[in-house]
Amino acid sequence: MITGIVVPCYNEADRWDPDYWATLFAIQEVSWLLVDDGSTDTTFKALSKHVDENVNVLSLPSNLGKGEAVRQGLLQSAGSDPTWVGFIDADGAFAAHEVGRFVALAREAPFATKAIWSSRVRMRGRSIQRSVSRHAVGRSIATALSLRYPRLPYDSQAGLKLFRVSPELGVALQESFRTRWLFDVELYTRLEKIYETHPDWLWEEPLDYWRHVPGSKISTREASRIPIEVAQLLAFWKRT
Repeated sequence: MITGIVVPCYNEADRWDPDYWATLFAIQEVSWLLVDDGSTDTTFKALSKHVDENVNVLSLPSNLGKGEAVRQGLLQSAGSDPTWVGFIDADGAFAAHEVGRFVALAREAPFATKAIWSSRVRMRGRSIQRSVSRHAVGRSIATALSLRYPRLPYDSQAGLKLFRVSPELGVALQESFRTRWLFDVELYTRLEKIYETHPDWLWEEPLDYWRHVPGSKISTREASRIPIEVAQLLAFWKRT
């Protein structure tokens, strides 16, 4: 069973670790699509060095945002006929063995499970190195959005998600996302509506390890837009 994983990348040249990615690319039965989201540095050159039979690069003509990079990547990856597709952040926050564990979970998942999302839950015996401020912001966003969707996953923003390839997933990916940073939530709500008669379509799996990596692509200006995006989503949901 092949799993196709998309890696959205924007100006990652300075922190791209080829040794780390070589370890991930060695995971069995996984094909990789590295999406260069209109980078203005040498990201495309760094990504292209990895191209082989299991690793391809998609170059977008301009910076369209992580959500659109993921959407286009998932659509292209699904076209190569894998059983599962998904995406992972480019910052190196996820350990290779965790990615392998999630791929194995998908391989053994019952057919009723249509998606597997990672969750950064700080529990005994696990190493989740997340800043207090980012955790607080994340929980505030989740609390606000759960007013409309009480079944929203605990950690909707964790950057490792897998989806079973299906016509339903294709429908959910047809339209571009309305928001730049909360596209995960938008994708969730689309699938939640599609699978409304199958309430257990999503499995949320706690991570054993996750670390914050310096060099976030969310600037102060862009971070200030997140509350606006939350308000936009709540207003849109109210009308639908």
